[in-house]
This record gives sequence, structure tokens and C-alpha cells, in this order.
Amino acid sequence: MAVKSNDTNLSELLKTVGNGKSTIEWIMERYAITTDNKSGIKNAPNLWSSGQDKPRYILDLLLSNIHVSLETQKVVATLPKLNF
Repeated sequence: MAVKSNDTNLSELLKTVGNGKSTIEWIMERYAITTDNKSGIKNAPNLWSSGQDKPRYILDLLLSNIHVSLETQKVVATLPKLNF
């Protein structure tokens, strides 16, 4: 899947917020390499995806989320304003 982007698209993506974070921020946080302080266990999602023969898993996840975010923004832009 190819996502064509420019500065406008990227700034719009950062406005797409769920749970107080943009899609990109959420994925970066969830798929960051971390080490548990107590156990010393290292969580390295890239190692998991490579071991599953899916080395592009995180990239494909990010691209899919970007695509869905952009399409959602298009739909939301066509909705009528609500007057309360």
C-alpha cells in the first residue's frame, strides 16, 4: 500500500486524535523498544515481526492507520454541522 503525503496531510494526521494521541504517536509508543525495570525483559516488536516472517509489520500497520485516518477525515469533512 502506498500513501502519498505532503506537509498538509501530515499536519492533518497529527490532528487525528484518539485517547489524547495522534495515530502516529500511538503506534510509536506501542511499538517502541522498551525494557521492564523489574524483570529486565526487553520488548522489541521488530524482533517479533522478523521472527514471524513479517519484517514490514510495523511499517504496514502505520501505513494502514495513516490511510484510515486520511479517509476518516474526508468523511468527517462532508458531515453537516450540528446545532445544539
